Amino acid sequence: MELVETLFGLDEPWRERFLRLITRLATGQWDGQFPEQADVSAWLRASPPLQRQLRVLLSAWVIPERRNVQ
Repeated sequence: MELVETLFGLDEPWRERFLRLITRLATGQWDGQFPEQADVSAWLRASPPLQRQLRVLLSAWVIPERRNVQ
């Protein structure tokens, strides 16, 4: 899934920050353990609203970054 690849491809500290947020949104808690890509993929497949939220967040974060590079 492209969203998961984009999420896991973020530089630190942003990758960890986004993973904490997505974990909280998907599970309702943060236990200090970062999820694997397979976990995030499963959460997104199970929750279209979560998938939309992540898409919006990453679009807002990644696209302006690309514009500054060009």
